[in-house]
Amino acid sequence: MHYLDTSALIKNVEEPGSEIIDEIYRDAYKGVERLSFSYWNIAEAAVVLDKYERKLGLDARKLLRDMLKESSTLSKLRRLIVVSVSPLILRASSKLVPKHHIYVADALQVASAKSINSCTFVTGDEELVRVAEAEVEYTLCRRKLSEIEGHQAVWKEQERGRAKVLGLAPHTRSVDLPRGNR
Repeated sequence: MHYLDTSALIKNVEEPGSEIIDEIYRDAYKGVERLSFSYWNIAEAAVVLDKYERKLGLDARKLLRDMLKESSTLSKLRRLIVVSVSPLILRASSKLVPKHHIYVADALQVASAKSINSCTFVTGDEELVRVAEAEVEYTLCRRKLSEIEGHQAVWKEQERGRAKVLGLAPHTRSVDLPRGNR
């Protein structure tokens, strides 16, 4: 199961790194992968899409409607789990804030992924990559992704655990990547 933070979820809108997210969604529709994100991501996505509308002239309402429709479809197909912002998640998040000196919204992403034992954490935030590496355990496999639109996907692995984190970062080098059940 892939946990998508808001930066990864928004990559569903065409921008660098979108092709990786498209591949993850295709795998979900094929029934070979599952996706997850938090209800919090939907609210954050609305804010980001509103900024896209103001800066780029995109139709934020249509983009959000399309995202919600696709999420509903994947949920009905049992290919998407949307994590509630529960008191348990909030408590876990509040412990991560002072430990890693991060915003509570970022801590909520990590706590949500941990709560459902997600096998992959996908983010475009380099700091969140670092925190997820330290906090979330995953299963390992290997593959290599090539450069995408001048950007490359970078997977980070930790020797001590079973961490698998996909960071969608610009101008980074390609590394061997873990893969889920694909």
